[in-house]
Amino acid sequence: MNYTKFMSFAKSHIKDYLPEEYKDAEVSLMPVKKLDEEYIGLTVKKEGQISAPIVNIKMFFRRFQENETIESLMEEMARLLQTEPPMVLDPELLGHYDQIKPLLFIRVSSAEKGEAIILDSPHQVIGDLLITYHIYISAGANDNGWFSTRVTNEMLDTLKVSAETLALDAYINTPKLFTPKLESLLEAVTGEPEEDPKMMVVSNGDIAYGANALFIPGMMEDISKRFGGNFFAIPSSIHEFIVVVDDGRVTGTELKEMLKTANQTVVEPEDILSYQLYHYDSTTKELNVAA
Repeated sequence: MNYTKFMSFAKSHIKDYLPEEYKDAEVSLMPVKKLDEEYIGLTVKKEGQISAPIVNIKMFFRRFQENETIESLMEEMARLLQTEPPMVLDPELLGHYDQIKPLLFIRVSSAEKGEAIILDSPHQVIGDLLITYHIYISAGANDNGWFSTRVTNEMLDTLKVSAETLALDAYINTPKLFTPKLESLLEAVTGEPEEDPKMMVVSNGDIAYGANALFIPGMMEDISKRFGGNFFAIPSSIHEFIVVVDDGRVTGTELKEMLKTANQTVVEPEDILSYQLYHYDSTTKELNVAA
């Protein structure tokens, strides 16, 4: 089942997983545009309901590709659609940084697409990659999903903490919220382990916005040890990086051309992270745009 058919199936069958009170509800797919992301959302609105939760279909399709059953995914979507998401953070929490700290995480996006974010939020720019700091918000008591809110300069003032402290805490806390995942490309595609991989996929256990996994403390050093030195980092999407050992067998030019082709033919426009290839130097322990 491809992405288009998955969307159609979800729209046509979601009521089968919802209570009787939703039998006359309006089911629709709609483009959702936020400041730093775009996606197709599924929503079910009962008669007279002004607003309703929206689920990100693309996130569920990725999990379907990871061999989760359509039945379990539909059940989870139905649960989320019955829960009004707390899209606005409780203002009282902003007065207590110790309560916010365990909810912080980093997110990686395109600096070119995020010009407005750069102006109003604490951030870090590496090449053309934009790293921002977010607060994790659970979708409800059953923890059937999650949302987030980006920390803005105004929120930073309310938290009474420096941008440096916020960034450090977000980096440290990210792997506690999103389990990092490092596996060979062969294993990611076939499920078969590989003894001495030259190409690996870096993501997180949520299969969503997993490009942040490359930047958690110690990850690049770990990859360098596995490869025995320098490596290239391909920003294949906002959900993952592909890392390739720099042993002379493949050139940066070839990898950059591969990234360009993938962005133009395979990656959804809203998921494109960058057209730049990156390189990690094991001596300086720095990641920079590849020459």
